Formats: sequence, C-alpha cells, structure tokens
Amino acid sequence: PRWECPICLSEQEQLGWQCPGGHQFCHKCMGHHVEATIFPSCPHVGCGFGLEEADLLAIRVPLDRLECFQQAKLRKAVDSIGTSNGHDAFQEVVIRCQGSDCTNAATIFVGAPRCLYACPCGAPSFCTQCRQTPYHFHAECSHVQTLR
Repeated sequence: PRWECPICLSEQEQLGWQCPGGHQFCHKCMGHHVEATIFPSCPHVGCGFGLEEADLLAIRVPLDRLECFQQAKLRKAVDSIGTSNGHDAFQEVVIRCQGSDCTNAATIFVGAPRCLYACPCGAPSFCTQCRQTPYHFHAECSHVQTLR
C-alpha cells in the first residue's frame, strides 16, 4: 500500500522505517535525520524512541556512520560506569587518555591519592587528580602551576 512520508511529503511504495509507535518515514529522510545527530530518535514530535544499531542497519546508513554510532554508545556506557552508588567513599569517575586518537579509559575512586596514568598508547602520562602532564612526582597538584 502507498503511504506519504510526513517529512518530505512524497508518496512512498516501499515500507521505509517505522518505530514501535507506528510513526513511519522513508529511508531517505531517515538517513538525513540519522546523519544530523549522534544518538538519533524517532523524528515524530514527542515520540522519543531511540534508534538502535538494528534501526541504522534497516535504514542502510553508511558503514562509517554505523561505526560512529557504535563508538558513541560504547563511550556513553563507559562514562556511565563512573557514577555514584550513594556512598561517597565508593564514588568513581572515569578518566580518559589525553591522546587525541586514543579511546582508553580507567575508573578511579573519588578522593583516592593521586597517581600516574600511563596509557599503553604512548600518550604523555598525567596526574589522575589534576590531569597535568607530565606527572609531577615530587609536588602537590596545588603547587604544579606555580612551578611551571
């Protein structure tokens, strides 16, 4: 059966993409929509259904866009690890390598003594407390800027 895409208003013969709420859009419009945001959702106002990897495959997005989506989802999942569980003594934060092409990360406890973060990628090491590089073995974080 023919239907009209509510974005481009063109008549469609193919199924297109449809969210669980029944909102249907053509592949071309959904492709443009997916390119416009890191975490795309159904374009119908108020729907809020977040697209997943299977939806991007169904829309036939380019492989590089799919990989970007996967990496953003992974980064979001890693960042959510460093959340408070209600006990300040056990609160963790995620620290990331400062290398421009590196995606390595680690969690540290809030209030833990400062230490050296040395990433296997070879990026310069830094202090886990103040994030200054190079790591300052013999000076407190508060004194580093005055020494430089």
